[in-house]
Amino acid sequence: MDHKQTRLGFNGGRTKNQFGLTQFLIIGLTSLFHLAGSTATYGQVEPTQLLSLSHTGGQKGTSFQVRSEVGNHLIEVDQLIFSHPEIRAEVVTENPRPFSEERVKQFGNFTVSIPNTLAAGRYEARAFGRNGLSNPRAFLVTDQPHQSPAAVSHQLDTPTDLPLEHFSHADATAAAIDYYKIQLQEPARVRVEIIAQRLDSRMIPSCKILDSSGHQLASARGADGVDVSWISADPLPSGIYLIAINDFIYRGGTDYHYQVIASVNPELLVLGDSEASQGKLPAVWASRAASTLLADDNGFRRPGVPENASEQSGSGDTPTSSIELPHLSRRVFTGDASKQDFEFAAEKGQTIAVEVTADRVGQPTDGRVLIQRVEVQQDTSPKLHDVANLDDSQGVSDGAMNLISKDPAGIFTAPETSQYLISVRDLDIGKTLQDQKSFYVRIGTPQPTFDLIAYRPFSHSDLNQSQPTGSRLHRGGTEILRVMAIRKDGWSGAIQVRCEGLPEGVRASEVRIEANQNFAQIALTADPNAAKSVNPIELIGRSDDGTVERRAVPAVIQWGKGAGRDFIQTRLTDSLWLSVSELDEIQLTAQLGTAETVEVKKGEAVKIPVKLGRQEGGKAAVVARARHFPPGIKTADLTIPAENNEGEIEIKSEASAVAGTYSLWMQVETKIKVQPNPQAIERAQAYRDLLQKELDNAGDEGNAESIKAAITEADKAVEAAKNASKEKEITVFLPTNTVNLRVIDP
Repeated sequence: MDHKQTRLGFNGGRTKNQFGLTQFLIIGLTSLFHLAGSTATYGQVEPTQLLSLSHTGGQKGTSFQVRSEVGNHLIEVDQLIFSHPEIRAEVVTENPRPFSEERVKQFGNFTVSIPNTLAAGRYEARAFGRNGLSNPRAFLVTDQPHQSPAAVSHQLDTPTDLPLEHFSHADATAAAIDYYKIQLQEPARVRVEIIAQRLDSRMIPSCKILDSSGHQLASARGADGVDVSWISADPLPSGIYLIAINDFIYRGGTDYHYQVIASVNPELLVLGDSEASQGKLPAVWASRAASTLLADDNGFRRPGVPENASEQSGSGDTPTSSIELPHLSRRVFTGDASKQDFEFAAEKGQTIAVEVTADRVGQPTDGRVLIQRVEVQQDTSPKLHDVANLDDSQGVSDGAMNLISKDPAGIFTAPETSQYLISVRDLDIGKTLQDQKSFYVRIGTPQPTFDLIAYRPFSHSDLNQSQPTGSRLHRGGTEILRVMAIRKDGWSGAIQVRCEGLPEGVRASEVRIEANQNFAQIALTADPNAAKSVNPIELIGRSDDGTVERRAVPAVIQWGKGAGRDFIQTRLTDSLWLSVSELDEIQLTAQLGTAETVEVKKGEAVKIPVKLGRQEGGKAAVVARARHFPPGIKTADLTIPAENNEGEIEIKSEASAVAGTYSLWMQVETKIKVQPNPQAIERAQAYRDLLQKELDNAGDEGNAESIKAAITEADKAVEAAKNASKEKEITVFLPTNTVNLRVIDP
């Protein structure tokens, strides 16, 4: 398998004792039955989901045990693939079984080694096994040591020791508080950092700092997307201090893991800022940051920033700044409702773009921009005339991936030759999460462009059911990638999107995002004889005239709804990966149309055939539904009975439809019968046959009884494999290929 990185330029727990063989067999079989019992009854043929790791990071230059701890369809996981190839993971093995020379893999258990030369920062791990490649989970590499207490105390009078400058790993416990103890040998300022959401945890950390008698000195809490970072304003006297940690709404479990570090170095940089994170994941990885933190060959950058613009600093206490265009500066909201004013000269008819970046780089802000024309008065203060108000800058959403940002941005045209005043204000003046919040402001000539974000949507007819999902492309099957366009500074052209880096045997047609659309789907289809592969791929968008080309920023679904949160959490990731399985063939395929492009006039209709390819296990009735058709293009659901293999949809182009070329696809809902992992039965039976052969050749030798005992255990393993691989019926939502519909004027 190729661990090479993509051209994106990224390089980018809890220690347990190694199991004995008996423990491994018991736990392995228990996990197997648990996962089989918890299998979801829908999906694009059950994609692998990794929900948590037993160890979410480690110190450079160390090795330790990691388990792919919790997830769905994590069957026979024998690889842990990191976003940096120098982080190694070797599957743990046990001694060979009786009368066999092959060591036994402890599926899901790995020895992870981090080289001392690796840069500290946040990376990613993906689990790979029988059912393909999982979604990624964060993994933090640090210069500081890590510890994993066997249990964290919930008692105030017996806190768990937390050595200074050590990362301690734990899972929050429902309706309980974790207590830690630190000791200062001399007076010092203390910094406490809790990392949870930045490690893919559901936990909203809440923290209290107590003295040795239990008296509260300070408190801090996080929020959705925000962890805890507390620094004492003044040096604390030497002595013992307590740190009380819990989930803000007292949830708990392996989904609520966290790391905590107490340091006497207030300048400790745990993850680094976005500019310093080259070679790793960005410090800010909310999906809405895609239009701010774009991947290029040099790491992450801020698009739309003039190359010759210099960054300046300022605070909310400074007076109005007189600037020249183009202008880029970094400023600070002090949290006291102060505003930042920028004054400049503009000619009548001059078009000016204004963009504030704060929410998209992780600052808890809600910015607003007021633009006013300054009319000078001879004997009194200037008169201000409102020109425009700017609010949230982007509102692209498909119902699961939500790219709405609170950062204001927009374009205005100067009505007169005059001085103009731009006031930037943060309406979120609370100090609970952060005392000072920085932002960037860009003012200058519009730079029309687009940014792209791409992700693998969860396969279901209801977007509200979206969950983390991996890749498992069956032979003959199809997977969908969604690409979303964020248009900036008035850019309104069409975008042609292609896929690069596909392995041999996998194909994808180019798709088009028309000017009146914000997203499209690319269908990846594997040939019937496609070979096993696991590799990163890229989506590239290009304007029709070729002047703008962008690599899509990859993103993933981090968590689905639930656990007290009524929204789907998404984030950026290091790259898009594709896994092709040579063990499975798809039971049903659906082909839309017979040509790549179909024409229809406004106000008319066109019929397109839908043909099914049925295999054994895919004989049920099918419902085909249009997905994300553009405005003015309509079609009804199509039902194809179990006894038929084809149907026809009628696509109507209303008079209001906009002329252009649109990439269309449909989603097929049906029931299929699958046999999970029949190869496990074959392997178990092969070992049983080996033992039988040994017994047949043993004659009267003294080891006949030991062979018989091994056969008894092998028979149990065969039956367990058969039970785990019993045929079952599941509901699946399978994509068709994409077809281009060209809408033309009558």
